[in-house]
Amino acid sequence: MKSKPVLLLDKFALANEGELLNLELLGGDIYAVVGKAGSGKTILLDTILGDEKPACGSVVLTGTVIAAQLSSGKARQTPFGAAKASAAKGSQRRIADVLAALGLWDVKGVALGKLTPGMVVACDLLPVLLSDADLILIDGHLDLLDPWALDGAFEEIFRLAEEGTAFIISTNRPELAERLGNIIVLQSGQVKYAGPVDKLVRSVEPTEIVVEADDLSTVTSMVEPFAVNVRVSGRRLVFQSDDGKEVAARLLVSGYGIVRSVVIKEPSLEEALIHFS
Repeated sequence: MKSKPVLLLDKFALANEGELLNLELLGGDIYAVVGKAGSGKTILLDTILGDEKPACGSVVLTGTVIAAQLSSGKARQTPFGAAKASAAKGSQRRIADVLAALGLWDVKGVALGKLTPGMVVACDLLPVLLSDADLILIDGHLDLLDPWALDGAFEEIFRLAEEGTAFIISTNRPELAERLGNIIVLQSGQVKYAGPVDKLVRSVEPTEIVVEADDLSTVTSMVEPFAVNVRVSGRRLVFQSDDGKEVAARLLVSGYGIVRSVVIKEPSLEEALIHFS
């Protein structure tokens, strides 16, 4: 069944210069938002919420939206109390699952004022992960979680996405953006890219493949139609290809008995993001 639209950014821009963004966010879609400090990550989320206005275009919400907030300062409130107040349907099992996922189960009865900063940040995610909103906005919270709470948060995000909830999540950590799958890159309020992470990475630099073989001339003829910047270094053939993994798999199958090893070096998302800066 096709997911329903949740958000439409129509000829949208945060700055008066640069390209306009047309983006339809469907239920289950997850986008990371990245960019240097001051690039407009928080403003983008505030604009989707309606707290700011875009410089160009329009924001059309076709579902409900909720944003994770920073701690409200209710020092006497407990994680369990915050979860119970936030749960859309009051499911005790659901509350327990989310508290456990965020590493808060063992401190569910401890006042927020006595918790560590990381635990307080995890508590800030309770209202959104326990809501029934169609679109959830998270602004930097994942960056502040410990690895265990972070994995639990990702599990809950992906579980909700499978049920049709859409997410837009700002982060300063490329490895987190990579896990989310899709990305919006901002620079001085301009959207420089919006789409799949892997497509962005491939657009920066082709995959480099190093082949060690007994007969380099045969391997060269095999990869020539798919390769660029081919060079020989000793018993190794080094080249670049836009279809790196596919070419490597073809080499291992077709070059059986000739090819000794194939090493794939793909550009990283961090390198791609630096390229845009």
